[in-house]
Amino acid sequence: MADDATEKPSAAEPDTESSEHLDEEVPTEEQEQAATDTQASELATMEVLAQEVEELRARAAERDDFLDRLQRTKAEFINYQKRQERDRERSNDEARRTLALRILPALDDLDLALAAAQGGPDAAALLRGVELIRDKLLTALREAGFVPFEALGKPYDPAFHEAVVQVEKPGVPDRTVVEELRRGYLQGDRVLRAARVVVSKGPKPPDNPANV
Repeated sequence: MADDATEKPSAAEPDTESSEHLDEEVPTEEQEQAATDTQASELATMEVLAQEVEELRARAAERDDFLDRLQRTKAEFINYQKRQERDRERSNDEARRTLALRILPALDDLDLALAAAQGGPDAAALLRGVELIRDKLLTALREAGFVPFEALGKPYDPAFHEAVVQVEKPGVPDRTVVEELRRGYLQGDRVLRAARVVVSKGPKPPDNPANV
């Protein structure tokens, strides 16, 4: 009986291990507040980061759009410069052509005067004066890019020659320029004005007695 009383635990003794376990599992009010504050801080940080990411994306899109517009503007400006340069060259080209076409009749008249003055009274002085004027006009034309080209003795070419008549010339190949009535001029590699010429033609075929 004494042994049983000794081994039986007393009902009045507290369970210290269970009490300590309960104390650890139940957070205090301060701990709960701290946890809540931490969660709120993390959520706020995540929201700030998300906002910053969206702002960075928006800025990147704006940058790409700006670069695209800048490249298109640059390309349009380059094309504009090229068009302006072409228009300027075309305008200058037409101005030079107009000038040359106005000068050429004067050269034609001088050529006629030189031909008429040969052998007349005071022919030497007249010829010299007319030749000086003609040389000045030709120099002005050459400086503007216009030069005469030779037609006499050349095969007839409608791109360079304007035939006004054909004549028989014994010993001369058919369709050969035998006389130059008005000089032709080039503008670079283009024909400014065709030469007005007389062209040879082959001899007439002999009459056939059978057709008489």
